[in-house]
Amino acid sequence: MHLIFGDKLVDDDAWEAIHRSPCTTDPNRFKIIATVGRSLRDVLPIIYLSQLNSEYMKSPDIVSYDFQRHNILIGHDGSVAITFIKDDDEMNILRSKVIQTINNAIIYNLTHHTSLDDLIEKKRVLSPMMLYKSFKALPEADCGECGEKSCFGFTTKLYIGERNVGGCPYVNTTKIQSELIPLDL
Repeated sequence: MHLIFGDKLVDDDAWEAIHRSPCTTDPNRFKIIATVGRSLRDVLPIIYLSQLNSEYMKSPDIVSYDFQRHNILIGHDGSVAITFIKDDDEMNILRSKVIQTINNAIIYNLTHHTSLDDLIEKKRVLSPMMLYKSFKALPEADCGECGEKSCFGFTTKLYIGERNVGGCPYVNTTKIQSELIPLDL
């Protein structure tokens, strides 16, 4: 894929750190603001739909999501902010992960020419209560086999990314997964 889309993708060399400062929640960690040097407006909806627990704001165009205790913000202008970084090694891993996410979204955008508006709207209104409706209809509702006291407790943790869909042996995991992450990049 890199040969086909090479000139369209974000290269590691495009990453430019702009600002580094101590993290507000833990002074032993830091946050960074960087840029990838290009507009990402067309791929923000794709990133939003491909990341668990993400938010998409249209004014200004920004997608934010959590990844392994880090908050990641990606702006329409190519700006990227990452929080709660412990050291340069972790920073390099996170940089690679963000670039990979951006590149996967670029490839999706170039190869799929369908409107994402319906998926965006479905994800915007998704909530733990909406997920819970899929669980409460089960005959085994609130069985506790997932380790939570109730199906609602499970769906809340599932929604924020603290639990995996496979934690419940009774629900249709494919359906729930497609509601949480509508695009699999």
